[in-house]
Amino acid sequence: MIAVFDTNTLISSFFWNGAPAQLLGLARGGACQVASCETQFKELFDVLQRPYFEKRREALGLTSSSMVRGFARFALTVTPTPLPRPVCRDVKDDFVLACALVAKAAMIVSGDNDLLVLQSFEGIPIVTAAQAIVMLR
Repeated sequence: MIAVFDTNTLISSFFWNGAPAQLLGLARGGACQVASCETQFKELFDVLQRPYFEKRREALGLTSSSMVRGFARFALTVTPTPLPRPVCRDVKDDFVLACALVAKAAMIVSGDNDLLVLQSFEGIPIVTAAQAIVMLR
């Protein structure tokens, strides 16, 4: 099973011990394959560079670059094509949908209301991390 995690789910999984971290642990254990793309790697790097995350990164002894490289080595990297028309309320999130399409994902995992409000895209359910955990078990 292939899943696409949005960037805020990844950030949450890196720094907090909630459902996103549990889900990433399940994925690392083989419960699913996580797909991503260069657009997400760039966005992830940019978000991790924010001052808000500096102390959290330092506490882990990691840099933004090392965190993105670690995720990129783990993820199935795909090359999505842009969607023919905007879908999300926040069009910056459309790459998540495009990534899921090309990866033939079984689910999109998000904590972002701009994605969650869609409920599904092209037959791919858009779920929270807690819902994804239930689906994987």
